[in-house]
Amino acid sequence: MTVHNKVESLQALRFVAALIVVLFHAHLSVMATGAAPALFGLFANGELGVDIFFVISGFVIYVSATRRPDFSAAGFLFDRFWRIYPIYWVVLSAQFASEALSLATGLGNVRPEAFETGPVAASLLLLPVTKSWMVLDVAWTLTLEVTFYLIFALSYVRGGHRAALICVSAWFLAGGLWRGLAGSTEAPLLLANEKVLEFAFGLIVARLFVQGRMPYARLALGVGALGLAGVLFALPYPAFRAAPQWLVAGLPAACLVYGLAARPVTMPRWLLLAGEASYSLYLIHFLLIGLIASVSQKLLGVHPMASLFTGLPVIAALILSSIALTVWVERPILRWGRRRRRRPAAVS
Repeated sequence: MTVHNKVESLQALRFVAALIVVLFHAHLSVMATGAAPALFGLFANGELGVDIFFVISGFVIYVSATRRPDFSAAGFLFDRFWRIYPIYWVVLSAQFASEALSLATGLGNVRPEAFETGPVAASLLLLPVTKSWMVLDVAWTLTLEVTFYLIFALSYVRGGHRAALICVSAWFLAGGLWRGLAGSTEAPLLLANEKVLEFAFGLIVARLFVQGRMPYARLALGVGALGLAGVLFALPYPAFRAAPQWLVAGLPAACLVYGLAARPVTMPRWLLLAGEASYSLYLIHFLLIGLIASVSQKLLGVHPMASLFTGLPVIAALILSSIALTVWVERPILRWGRRRRRRPAAVS
């Protein structure tokens, strides 16, 4: 979507979802050292930020498609490629450099998969194989995003919203069958991850939004906000992991997106900028937290996330870094990609 076509509250929600994931990984980073995670321990269930992202993605992709009368699968996938891959490759390159530096200096933990052909290829292409093959930890969610884009493009161009919804739902059901045959609630392959149903939730909300049929928005907003808050802060971590993620996190996220989309409000420019930078924040935060923690532990003997006094400035630095990456790297890449798409039409 262009800026003036965005539901600004959902742009702000992107930032909130990314920040929840950042705080979740800050918690994991501290716990790995055996130190107390300060208030970051409140975000032990912060993976639900991913569920919010998936619902928003389903919503945005469908609404964007309906606003393009010249929609084509090739054009859609071209746009999605420029949105996902180039800035991802920039951060992935930084991750490879970090792994090489760790190997050379002994500072931090080295990921063996960063030097193995299979994981490197899967990481570069975002192939939905297994989490352990992703050199950049957060990339597993991007493999599902890319798969969703492919399924949506091929189904929507043939049969519209109904075909896209059926295909994404069939993807979820096939994944459930795969997990059942494997005898595990955890997806043996990323393609079988249960969270993919949340793309369908987003498609449903988007259809209602486009049709202008969104009753009980205030109720949905309250249910979604309270539901996610309850799961995030009150549900014990073992119960969260054992429950169907699409149910305990995906459905409340869908209610929240529904409520926000139905009651558009104007957001401050700084929050819209932070929302725009949410993808960069999502990409870089794990790498930067690891680097900062390694240096801090080496020089000071303490993990920066073990205290709010040092942890909050690190979080602020991550947000500012993501904004800088968006403004100085991602925006120019996207502008260049848009020019590349228009060039064939101009020549013809």
